[in-house]
Amino acid sequence: MAPSAIPIGYRLTRGAIRAGVELCGRRVRLLGADRVPQTAAIFLVLRPARLLDALILSAVCERPIRCVVPHGLLHGFGRILGWGAGMIGDRKEGSEFHAALRACSEAVRAEEIVAVFAESGTADPAIDIAQEAWANVFPEQDPVILPVHAFWPARRRDEILVHVGDPLSPDYDGGPASAEDEESAQTRPEYLADLRGRFDACRELRRRLSLTRMLDDRGRQHLSSAQRTLAWIETVAGMPLALCGVVNHAAIALLLYLFGLTRNVWQVQAGRWLARALVVLGCYAGQIALVSHALGRAAAGYYAVVLPVSAVYLWRYAWLLRRRTRVLLLGPRARTLHRLAENRWKLFLAKLDAALAIPQEIAAGTPRS
Repeated sequence: MAPSAIPIGYRLTRGAIRAGVELCGRRVRLLGADRVPQTAAIFLVLRPARLLDALILSAVCERPIRCVVPHGLLHGFGRILGWGAGMIGDRKEGSEFHAALRACSEAVRAEEIVAVFAESGTADPAIDIAQEAWANVFPEQDPVILPVHAFWPARRRDEILVHVGDPLSPDYDGGPASAEDEESAQTRPEYLADLRGRFDACRELRRRLSLTRMLDDRGRQHLSSAQRTLAWIETVAGMPLALCGVVNHAAIALLLYLFGLTRNVWQVQAGRWLARALVVLGCYAGQIALVSHALGRAAAGYYAVVLPVSAVYLWRYAWLLRRRTRVLLLGPRARTLHRLAENRWKLFLAKLDAALAIPQEIAAGTPRS
């Protein structure tokens, strides 16, 4: 179909989907674009039907694609998108089935691509609709069926991959495939991308584990057992006083931030340090006055002593967290990373074994030397 013949509603919807994908920070890439025929064809998407997969398939391919999806997916805003993308709702039976069959036949007659969804290796009525529509339009020709795989990586910065495979045999019915079709349909490129992502994740975990262990060993060399014990005690016992300091100085920190006095703290600028001192002293005076008004002068006197003491200890506690507690936590963190790396590696090996497993149909028909 020439670009000028593509309905304006379809082009606008496809453009909106592409813009939405870009706004979400995702990228979509079509693999095997040279296999996409310029005439009528059937795309067999080897995964359960999802509205998002149908939208991505419509957006990534330049040719118009009529996706056959369960009627229940087309509701609310999805109904509007489905209408714009030319999707065909199917209820598998009754008048809705015949309406879907007519729509598929019209799409095949217009030399468009009809896409149906089915989990690989299981029979699905969706392929029957597409094949029956093909038989209605081209009774003397075998249907052109191409497997399509979609891979959604977990990491947002990775590309969404849509792969178009080699044509399947004409009599493929969505069930267990022949040996040749198993080799084409079951060699799923998303498995390879998934394995690569899992391997990279395992390698990154092991790198972090090695770095954590190195820092832990270095920290143990600089801290004696007594220092480590005292640091643990102070971390736990000093937390209430540190939290008191945080509460007492929350308003001061907010005002310093609003006045822009939290920037360039370590630069010697007399004017900025004077402004900081005025803000701190003014807040101290206001807070002491509030305590005096609410609880009396005796409480205000105690509070006047607690304010600067809590400020000094807050600095001390921040130093403790950075220089001592963080080092103490490296050991438990290393053990956690070790367990996580081992579990990820076992899962990677299980996925690798599944990807390398020979289908039973092929193994049964392949003589062993």
